[in-house]
Amino acid sequence: MNRYFQLFVLIGIFLFFLAGCQASNAGAPDEMMVDEEELLLSEEVEVVTPFVDVAFNHWAVEAILSLNYDGLIKGYEDSSFKPDEPLTEGQFLLFVLSFFDAFGLEEIPVEPLDQHMLDNLYEKVDDYNFPLQGFSSKEKMEEPINIEAINETFALLYNDDMKDVLDQALASSFEKNKVVTRAAFVNFLYEMKKNELHTSVTTDKLYTLTNTYLLEQKEEEEREQREREEKLKKEQRELEEKLKKEAAQQKQQNDVKTKTETFGQSHSAEKEKDEPIQDVKTVAAKPNTPPTSYNAGISMTDSLLPSANSRERTTDVTHVMVHFMSNGLNKPNDPFHIQDIRSLFTSYGVSAHYVIDRNGAVYRFVPEDRVAFHAGKGNLKGFPAYKDKMNDYSIGIELLAIGTKQEMLSMIPNFPYDSIDPAHIGYTDAQYASLNNLLNDIYSRYPTISKSRKHVIGHDEYAPGRKTDPGTLFNWSRIGF
Repeated sequence: MNRYFQLFVLIGIFLFFLAGCQASNAGAPDEMMVDEEELLLSEEVEVVTPFVDVAFNHWAVEAILSLNYDGLIKGYEDSSFKPDEPLTEGQFLLFVLSFFDAFGLEEIPVEPLDQHMLDNLYEKVDDYNFPLQGFSSKEKMEEPINIEAINETFALLYNDDMKDVLDQALASSFEKNKVVTRAAFVNFLYEMKKNELHTSVTTDKLYTLTNTYLLEQKEEEEREQREREEKLKKEQRELEEKLKKEAAQQKQQNDVKTKTETFGQSHSAEKEKDEPIQDVKTVAAKPNTPPTSYNAGISMTDSLLPSANSRERTTDVTHVMVHFMSNGLNKPNDPFHIQDIRSLFTSYGVSAHYVIDRNGAVYRFVPEDRVAFHAGKGNLKGFPAYKDKMNDYSIGIELLAIGTKQEMLSMIPNFPYDSIDPAHIGYTDAQYASLNNLLNDIYSRYPTISKSRKHVIGHDEYAPGRKTDPGTLFNWSRIGF
């Protein structure tokens, strides 16, 4: 029984007692009679809610009080809730992350939300492809959200599951073409909670969203690559036509010249004319400063992924990116089986050039002359052209390891960290030794990669807030930094 219901019961008992007192005082002087309405309005029995601007006769009071009692909404610092104000995009995101446990929001902030809080909320859903304008413009975070964005977000979360129930909840909560208020959206969440829809969004479903987003990102990269190749082919065709035209003009000039020159000169011209003009073939762009070799000079095992998990490299390689990975979510007792790691790559359409296991064995999954899909979205200080394009300029190395609890949970909500053997956490001496050998081999082959922290980076440096690998347990001094 919540505290509001208890309050109503106490008021009912008081009124019952008051009525009894009036009956027993029948016939008493007028000054002894008690006016119930006056008493109910007195401070001693005043009925209040946790929010100064939400009265008990407000149309959404049941929804607001229920979600507040469950700890899913907190309102503003001044004890107001502002129920009838338009719902902003940032407030919508706060309520959604608070409502669904799968997002792993550890603490629900009190409003108003400052810019740092808003940035953290948006970073938490960066991989889920939510149709929110705040990703591209911070000003949009504090502007009213429209019904279409709400509908599209929940369609993503539920992926057409329970569509009829969801549509009914949406229709009963929002008027078409009307501004969505804070109270209306809380009432919508309350209706979902009553239908137990809040338990339907699970960690697995969020991983499906992430996978879909990664596949869409990969398809976009492949589309851009095809456009670049088509443009290059067009330019090569135009160049070929231009050279043929120039050759034809030169041939015509030579023919005229042979009629007026000596036999020896004519013979020389005929000999030149008989040599075929070399065809200009379409050639894909290649790196300007290639390595002395794309083949590593150390011992390793090839476990090459399908060609769909990489693409042809056309740019110079200037960086090495270090990662950690595991299969701890699915197999906390055996998180590093190499076949499971391969399955993760093929299932999610991602990849890395090298994987180093706990014993220091090196596996090659993608040749260095192809681009592996390991970096994703991000930005690197000093290299503005690399924004969201680090895959094209880097070699990706995955170390089979598990970071701190905070690092794992920030990337993988509900990661079974407490079930992990402590021996699986952090990095092994064998891994540091193999990583040193591999890096030294790369330095020796790539004139564009120096042994410096400018060129050897962690995933968390390229995508801070979104990624935490290789994390605080990785000792950079063990590889010479």
